Amino acid sequence: MKYCLLWVTLMFVAGLNGNAQNVQAKQRPNAKLTALNRKYYVLSINERKMRCYDSVYTAYPYKHQINARYFSVPITLTNNSPQVLSYLSMSCGWDEFYLIDNDSFHHTGIPCDKNVPVNMALAPHQSATVWFSVYTAKNGLKNNSFRIGMIIKKGGNPFFNNRRERKDKQDVIWSNPVKVSTH
Repeated sequence: MKYCLLWVTLMFVAGLNGNAQNVQAKQRPNAKLTALNRKYYVLSINERKMRCYDSVYTAYPYKHQINARYFSVPITLTNNSPQVLSYLSMSCGWDEFYLIDNDSFHHTGIPCDKNVPVNMALAPHQSATVWFSVYTAKNGLKNNSFRIGMIIKKGGNPFFNNRRERKDKQDVIWSNPVKVSTH
C-alpha cells in the first residue's frame, strides 16, 4: 500500500512591488478562465529551490511516514497580465485550491481554528509563492514526476462546490513538471 502525504506550509514571497493580498474582488463572480488568462497566469515550480528530507515533523503526526521521502516545493503564481488578478482562496486551508497530477503524491489540509473564504489579488507582473512539503513512499513509486495545478476562481464568489471544481479542472492552471528521486 502506498503511503503518501503532502504537508503544506504557507509562505508568500513578495515580488518587486508587492505580492498577493486579501482584497475585495472587482471581477465578475466565477468568471471562467479564458485561453488568454491561461497565457497570462503562470504557475511554476523552481526545481533548484526544492529541498529533500528523509524525515520532517508534520501537523498530522498519525500520518507521518517513516519510509518516505519529503520534498519542500516552492510553487509560484505569476500574473503576466496588465490587470490585477483577483481570485478566491481560504484563510488557512488555501491548499484546497491545489491539485497534483500524480496519484503517488497527496496533500493534507492545514489545521486551523477558522477557515473562511478570502479574496486575493495579485498585481500585474507580480508573483506570489507558496511552499508545499510533499512526501511519498520511498519504494513502489513508478512515476516520479508530477505537476501541481491551481484552481483559479476569478471574482472570488465563495459559494462553490470545491469537490466538483476539483473534478471539473476547467479553471486549473498547471505548473511545469518536476522529477524527484526517492532513493
